[in-house]
Amino acid sequence: MVPALSLASMIFVPAAFAGPYDASAHVAQSAAAPAVNAAATMDVAVASHSARAGELIGSNCSYTTGMMARRVLEEGQDWSYVGTLEATGNNLGSMVAVPYTAPDGVNVIANELVELMSADGHLRSRLSLTGKLLEVDGVRYVVLVSFKVINA
Repeated sequence: MVPALSLASMIFVPAAFAGPYDASAHVAQSAAAPAVNAAATMDVAVASHSARAGELIGSNCSYTTGMMARRVLEEGQDWSYVGTLEATGNNLGSMVAVPYTAPDGVNVIANELVELMSADGHLRSRLSLTGKLLEVDGVRYVVLVSFKVINA
């Protein structure tokens, strides 16, 4: 005998994203609608997952990127920033993927949150960012754990 399936047993949550999530970050905007402040926050465990998008990883190693992200999250200090991110050459000798920088040479590690921001087109916007910051061998890395788009 096969047990009946309930609606609750048929809801699937992607394994790669198990943290808190704000659905407004994925609502398509019409030209007539006012802009919505997009925001997303990720669980620390999920924030340590390396981005999968080739344009964010480049020729770097996703394994090394993920390992550095975990280290930054474990050992780093709280960090916040309001402003825009600048695209980089993504060519650190450490092979850690850092496709964007914040002022003062802070390298933003390519994690799933950066990938979400990229897919939603928010990387060129003015942002409020929070994360963890760690300096390793003279290089400053940050792992983002939340962002909010600030309307102009």
